Amino acid sequence: MEHVNHAASEERTIHRLEAFSDIVIGFGLAQLGAILTFDSKTMTLTSVGILAFFGAFAIVCSLWYFHHRLFENFFVPKTLPIVLNFLWLAIVVLLVYCAAHFDSKAFTVRTTVMLYFGLYALAYAILAVQTILGIRGRPNIEPELRIKARRNISFMSLWTAIFAICFALVSTMSPAQALGQAIDVTFLIGAVCSVLLGVYFRRTARAANNA
Repeated sequence: MEHVNHAASEERTIHRLEAFSDIVIGFGLAQLGAILTFDSKTMTLTSVGILAFFGAFAIVCSLWYFHHRLFENFFVPKTLPIVLNFLWLAIVVLLVYCAAHFDSKAFTVRTTVMLYFGLYALAYAILAVQTILGIRGRPNIEPELRIKARRNISFMSLWTAIFAICFALVSTMSPAQALGQAIDVTFLIGAVCSVLLGVYFRRTARAANNA
């Protein structure tokens, strides 16, 4: 009976943490509207504002999706994972704030751009660590769930590396140079690798189901 009550308590804790996280992320997404800037003469949306909005929106949605999968399958309500989750939420809020207040002038400042990419790298790295913590010490985990864990860790590690490379590029080049072809190529490589990883893990999952 005590074991059942403990399991139910952990389940409630997970649900409350996920609900709180969703509220924080949703509030952050709402704040992204500040990115949308208007031309003072024509009162039309500027292309820079639109691109910044959709770029930040897509990345935050990606972070939310993998955060949801973490809570769905791997999150354990222990001290370290809970602390990491709050740290992750703080990073996401700071990222949204940065995205909403960085203009073209701000992106010419090296430390500002380094902070931006560094925070994204940390956000993805924490999700990877959280998944590792969730499966550690579970030797009897189902094969299907283990494949999902590997998939999450692989994607999170890939994008941690992509943003870490962007961070390094900005630290060694001027922001204007780094934000040109160098970072564009880095993101293109990341996108291609993401597609290849998706194909690989879909085939792995099918093979496991047919075994």
